[in-house]
Amino acid sequence: MDDWSLQLVRSFDRIALSFAVADSFEALTRCAEQAIDQLVVTEHLIVYWLVPGSGALEPCAVRGFPRNADGSTGLDRLAGMVFASGRRLDIPDVVLSSEGDPSEGAEGVRALLCLPVRSHERMVGTFAIGHADPGTFDDVQVAALGLVTKLAGVAYETVGMLDALRAQQRTLAEQLEELRIAQNELRMTRFAVDRASDGFLLFGPDARFTYVNEAACKQLGYPREALLQMSVHDVDTVLARERWPSHWQRIRDERVLSFESRMRTRNGDTFPAEVTCNHLEYGGNEYGAVFVRDASQRKQLQAQLAQADRMASIGTLAAGVAHEINNPLTYALTNADQLRKRLAGMARDVESGATPSSGRLALLAESAADCCDGVRRACDIVRDLRTFSHVDTQERRPIDLATVIDAALRMATQELKYRARVVRAYEPDVPRVLGNEGRLSQVFLNLLVNAAHAMSTGGPETNTVTVRVATEGDEVIAEVADTGQGMTPEQLSRVFEPFFTTKPPGVGVGLGLWVSHNIVQSVGGRIEVTSSPGGGARFRVRLPAHAPTSADSPRVQPTPTTPPDGVASPTGRARVLVVDDEPRVGASVRSMLSPDHDVVVVASAAEARHVLADGAAFDLLICDLMMPDASGADLFEWLRTEQPAMVTRVTFMTGGTIDRRAREIIESARVPVLEKPFEPSAVVALVARAMARPH
Repeated sequence: MDDWSLQLVRSFDRIALSFAVADSFEALTRCAEQAIDQLVVTEHLIVYWLVPGSGALEPCAVRGFPRNADGSTGLDRLAGMVFASGRRLDIPDVVLSSEGDPSEGAEGVRALLCLPVRSHERMVGTFAIGHADPGTFDDVQVAALGLVTKLAGVAYETVGMLDALRAQQRTLAEQLEELRIAQNELRMTRFAVDRASDGFLLFGPDARFTYVNEAACKQLGYPREALLQMSVHDVDTVLARERWPSHWQRIRDERVLSFESRMRTRNGDTFPAEVTCNHLEYGGNEYGAVFVRDASQRKQLQAQLAQADRMASIGTLAAGVAHEINNPLTYALTNADQLRKRLAGMARDVESGATPSSGRLALLAESAADCCDGVRRACDIVRDLRTFSHVDTQERRPIDLATVIDAALRMATQELKYRARVVRAYEPDVPRVLGNEGRLSQVFLNLLVNAAHAMSTGGPETNTVTVRVATEGDEVIAEVADTGQGMTPEQLSRVFEPFFTTKPPGVGVGLGLWVSHNIVQSVGGRIEVTSSPGGGARFRVRLPAHAPTSADSPRVQPTPTTPPDGVASPTGRARVLVVDDEPRVGASVRSMLSPDHDVVVVASAAEARHVLADGAAFDLLICDLMMPDASGADLFEWLRTEQPAMVTRVTFMTGGTIDRRAREIIESARVPVLEKPFEPSAVVALVARAMARPH
């Protein structure tokens, strides 16, 4: 490699590193300028970016080209043409070209090069580079600058994602970090670590163990160090040593192999085991990854496998769900920032004696409305995720199947919208079914994601996913039909088997339909499927229609956001006690109520007990359910004993799962529940009801 080539390689190392560490659009713009300067000598440069939020192509860095009074430049038209076409524009001599005029650019510019910047399939910017000499840019420079635009496009996407992520709450960031770590671990031996009741052993072609998890150590009774000195033959009583070569070849050929065996523990005891072996290739080496399950605990393991499938679904949908959350959060954050800036400017004007115009006030109201809309959209997505995750109870309630399917469709939006058009066909007045909302949402999410993956080619213009809800006799029917690749008769006969999948390795582990089949069977239903190669697939879920009875368990409902009929807005001052370990939640409730009511905020159940024990009287007590030292349920039980008159004035707040004890209190005492995040009108409605209640 000659010195010039070596210097170019080093330059690109520096350029790639600078783009990789850019964490803001300002830093990205500086990186683009520096990268171009390392490749060409020019005093004339404009870096255009598609500005997030506004959707406009704007010059973010201008050098050597004059700006107009409105901030535009003479090259904006050409840059826009390049941006719209996605094609490079190379004008060797501006004077001789009809594409531009030097009077529109800058004095002395003869050669002009405009390069589009693309991120994935969309345009995100344009680089305009000028030079005093005609024909300046040779093929090598153009190619090198083209590589810079690719790096810049990737960095643009990265910076946009970073900006969106900064706006999310710490809990979401922690969850995404946990998910990122889990996805990395999924590539190797950590798949079973997250499911501690399953033993996991990793071995090479020689059958010797290279990794074992803690569950395997407990199952077999050996310390980790001892097992790592042993082989498959030392613990498997069925697999003969002489059969190992053919067994290993079968593992390689079939990729996923399930069978039953019998394991021997350290003290000589044996136990029946379900063994699933996966063939893995990593770092140029081959491995067998074995999952060992005690067959005597089959029912418990089925529940854990259902949870494994749930986590796999969340992992599959994580990027799409994050995208659906980031979109509304992006414009909510942008409008919030604009609102802050406009309020600051208005404050300065007021201090100087000026009166805000109605137009400026209207802009403030519009920004605030957009913020609220973005946050509400994000809340809807989080609410769907929360419903999907609520499977910690086997409790069954009457459920509207169309509502469950709509929530699953929202969660699968990113998987579906680029592959197929979704058609809903819901009959009116379909009876409810008796089941667990979270578990049934898992069924339909699996069916929808499978339908999306079955249509790997084409798009919404050619592919269709049809969802139908109807009544047939005393059953409610829910169908998910796709126009995808379909299945062969052999595949169709095994479709509900555990660990059987028609997807390529790495896309699925074959648990989804098996789990869905078990869930539907557990509520007295069944799944039917018809399919043919090239003819798509139709999955039909049949569930018994539920006849309402007086014994139906009341469902925990969020407090309505507006006062119910017959309850007037409070006319007097109410005394409200707010108990929440998050100070900003209490402060926000105080802020929305304090103009008209007396609000006391405490950060723990112990403080609340102290305030109440001192004789303070309150019309309403709003208490968070989950707190570090004592929960809302603990405080409620104390009230039952010490101040029973306050029991009917309690409302619980919750931002997550309601445990069994709290649910029993809520349903037996009919305690209202305020789900976070909540609208101010919901709190106002609570106060209205409290003031209307006889004291």
